[in-house]
This record gives sequence, structure tokens and C-alpha cells, in this order.
Amino acid sequence: MPVLFCLIVLIFPLTVVSEDVSLADAQKAYQDGEHLKAYKMWRSLADRGDIVAMNNLGFLYEQGVVVNKDLNKSLDYYRKSAESGFPTAQYNVGEAYAEGRGVKKDNIIALKWFILAGTRGDKDAINYYERIFEKMSKEEVEKANALARNWRTKTKK
Repeated sequence: MPVLFCLIVLIFPLTVVSEDVSLADAQKAYQDGEHLKAYKMWRSLADRGDIVAMNNLGFLYEQGVVVNKDLNKSLDYYRKSAESGFPTAQYNVGEAYAEGRGVKKDNIIALKWFILAGTRGDKDAINYYERIFEKMSKEEVEKANALARNWRTKTKK
């Protein structure tokens, strides 16, 4: 019986510690070069619905840091975060579509995401929007605007 109690005592604090992980802890681990530790923290946070952690996992998969480079997985994480309204992830999804990185290049979809991120203050999205806007037809821009409006409408319900 004492051995079982010791195991429970040893396991329980590990569970509590993992639930107390914060984005700041994960970011510090990443900045300190502890990429695997940061990955595990972000993964734990993302599994609990943290949209910033999802975006950060997307970055790790895009760059191949600690994990095998996987643009599909990267875009999945970016998209989950973007669909939840995180502007940096919205920019990242837009950039993937604008450059055809992991998906077929599509300036209409890209512009939609840049509009959404830009209206939330993402300056990079505004700059990228201006770069591709000039190359698009009026109809394409109108389509992108309609997609952005429809996305906002769906999220407000």
C-alpha cells in the first residue's frame, strides 16, 4: 500500500504542473532554446483550445522545428486558430494561400483572411492585402469581401 501511495503522490503533481502551463512559460522555453519543451507546452494548451498555442504549433510544423516539417499540419493548426478569430493565424492562413504554401494558390481566399486579420489590427495582413489587391480584378476583390462578411456573420451567430 505505501508503494501505491508514493506512485500516486508522484504522478499527481506532474498532472497539476502540466495543467498550470501558461503561454508565457512556453514562449520562454522557446526563446531559451528549449523547443521540445515549448512544443509539449503548446500542444497541451492547444488541446485545451488555446488559439495562440495552436498558431504557434502551426509555426513549428511550418518551419520543421522539433517536428518534421509538415505544411498540411501547419495549415491545420493555423486554420483552427484563425477560425477562432486569432488575427496572427488569420494572416498566416492568408499568406499560405497567397503563396501556395501547402495549398493551391488562391488570392481570393488569401484576401479574405487578410481582410479579417487586418480588421483586427494585424499590420502585416494590411501590407500583404495591399500587395495582392492591386493584382486582382474588381470581381475577385468583391468575392473576397463577401467571404469575409459571411465569415463574420457565421461567427456572430
